[in-house]
Amino acid sequence: MGVTIKPLRNLSSLVAGGLLRRRARILEFGAQNVFCADHGGEFAQFIRDMRAFNGVEDSLDLPRTEAIAAGGLMADLMTECGFDYLAIDIFASKKTILFDLNCDGVPGDLLSSFDLVTNFGTTEHVLNQFNCFATAHDFARPGGLIYHDLPMGGYFFHGYFSYTPLFFFHLAEANEYEIVYRHYWKAPGEAGAVPASAELTGHGWPEASMQDWGIEFIFRKTSAAPFRLPVEIGTSNGAVEQAFLERKTPEMKLLG
Repeated sequence: MGVTIKPLRNLSSLVAGGLLRRRARILEFGAQNVFCADHGGEFAQFIRDMRAFNGVEDSLDLPRTEAIAAGGLMADLMTECGFDYLAIDIFASKKTILFDLNCDGVPGDLLSSFDLVTNFGTTEHVLNQFNCFATAHDFARPGGLIYHDLPMGGYFFHGYFSYTPLFFFHLAEANEYEIVYRHYWKAPGEAGAVPASAELTGHGWPEASMQDWGIEFIFRKTSAAPFRLPVEIGTSNGAVEQAFLERKTPEMKLLG
């Protein structure tokens, strides 16, 4: 989905709230591009504020800043801000290691080592959802943050998945995450609904328009415990065979 000014404002809030330490290690899912050209002044001030926070000399190269804002790399932005940044992706990019969220596990030297793990519109494109969220957990250090900014509804031709608040509440409960922040947003901004595609209207979609919605959750990982899989049993027909599930998936947690 790329990085707009919205998550950068939240990063500023994390810093202001003392939840992100100086020169924090940041791990990003997908080497993201930055789309903040319409907020040039605020974007430049974000960099100045982060450089001051991280103890980096306040010498801003405005042409470079403008280039980053207009589709540049998050790798360059985070480096300008003084953070220790790394991305994982299946494509080569700056400050990026090749990593497939469908099947790869966290390398031993990177386990529990990042202050912030960001998922700004990546996991909806990945079929193996279990590995996505277990990987975020495993990269984050105890006390570190995990920031998800993802589709909640609409986005019918963008990725494979959308996410519900219930999923994130259960993910937090299963893993004893502290919920630092949650927010639900409408896209595109205040423009309202957009025309529905012919693919939808021609196959039963009852409306002439559609609306995309997004969801944000920021978690704080509170312990070094292994990742636990939430299992939603709110509509189960009868008693759940606890022994069977524990034998098959010992790391799961039943949640009604």
